Amino acid sequence: MSEDLNSNNRGITLFSTKNPSSVTDYKNLGYKNIEYTAWTGYKKVASTKSKRIATYVVSNVLGFIPSTYVRTAIGIYDLTSTLQTQNPDVWPTVNTRNILATSPRGTEVIIGQQTIVKYYGNSARTKLIKTINKTYWVG
Repeated sequence: MSEDLNSNNRGITLFSTKNPSSVTDYKNLGYKNIEYTAWTGYKKVASTKSKRIATYVVSNVLGFIPSTYVRTAIGIYDLTSTLQTQNPDVWPTVNTRNILATSPRGTEVIIGQQTIVKYYGNSARTKLIKTINKTYWVG
């Protein structure tokens, strides 16, 4: 089982060469003591509205640069962004936790990370639009 593990020159396990993609796959490779860390929440992720306002402010500050080329570039950017389809604003929240296990070599390693992203349609974050629950595996 230890030949499955790929390590760097300091002996730190980087990933499994078998590309496991579930807890069961890791258990079959000899990983044990699988545990989940506590959820970490980032409740106040910037909304699309705040990103749009920041872009507007930056483009206006750049307009003070005394250059015809800069003003022309900003004008073209403003025109193309105006012609694009405008989507409604969303306010996301993100929660993550790591999945830990003991490798066949006996070292504790991160085998994956689970994330839950929720998109809300209002700033109070009460109108849920969509939830994405995804697990990313290291191996």
